Amino acid sequence: MTGSRAHDDRLRHLATHERILQRTIEILERTRQLAILNIAAAAASRIHDLDALLQNAVERLLELLSFEAGAIYLREDVLPRASDRAEPMQALRLRLSRGIPPSFVELLERAPVNEGPIADVVAVGEPLFLEVSAVEPLPYRHLIRRAGFHCFALIPLRAED
Repeated sequence: MTGSRAHDDRLRHLATHERILQRTIEILERTRQLAILNIAAAAASRIHDLDALLQNAVERLLELLSFEAGAIYLREDVLPRASDRAEPMQALRLRLSRGIPPSFVELLERAPVNEGPIADVVAVGEPLFLEVSAVEPLPYRHLIRRAGFHCFALIPLRAED
């Protein structure tokens, strides 16, 4: 009975350590995400030229994340055709890219804000780090793979009007 009790105590001890380790990993990841947002905000406060700001932000984020490539999209209203009576739709337009093959850049000139992982990031407003295998819908996964990428991050940056 004593051996069984000691064994149970060790199991509880290991389970506690596992929970602490998992929580520590979550805190470290959240700290990293906040550091990324802090870098972008700091850059925004120092630079008043939009192109210089975006270039600085993408370069700093690529350096921090050890990523080889990156892009910045800006939200815009897409007006419907004259025959449509629909309201303008929101879309993202590619403004700047670094390290992305030109043929891939052409394919991603515009991105809808209501599809795929972009929709999640726009809705929640928090960074999303994904392996390409987790990307839905499928066409996006194939495009990203074809460009040679294995993982990517979607990081929302918001500016005051």
